[in-house]
Amino acid sequence: MNHPMTDSDLVTDLLRRDDFTREHLITVQCIRFTGNVHIGWFLALIVLHYTYARIGENDLKEVAGKYWVGKTRQAWTEDSRLSVYRFRKAIKTLQDHGLVEVTVLKLAFGKQIYVRMDQTLIDKILLDAAKLLALWESEEYINGKRYQ
Repeated sequence: MNHPMTDSDLVTDLLRRDDFTREHLITVQCIRFTGNVHIGWFLALIVLHYTYARIGENDLKEVAGKYWVGKTRQAWTEDSRLSVYRFRKAIKTLQDHGLVEVTVLKLAFGKQIYVRMDQTLIDKILLDAAKLLALWESEEYINGKRYQ
């Protein structure tokens, strides 16, 4: 499908949308990408942290020029609403497939699990989500002509 907007314009449009729309599309795309609801849900949580940092709504931890999302295991499971088992499985699967880097730091207040994603993968997921939005808003899709 050819879009009248450039890829950059599509992503910019997605980032300007309301939180619900942006989060929904990114989550749908992450679930499609991984083929698993729990793993996709967790991947979306990570992508959203990077996305909100990109639009200035949160901060990431910078270590040696790389940006990380860091939380305790309890905070990760609370934010994702995944059980500890599903959290461990999701993070291990993403790590085994090379989609994220993980490091654990012992700090004064306990262990922090830091997760990092490659910006190229984040950009791909955002672009795919933006194209999905463009498809859903297209006249052919809205009028049902796409399926005739």
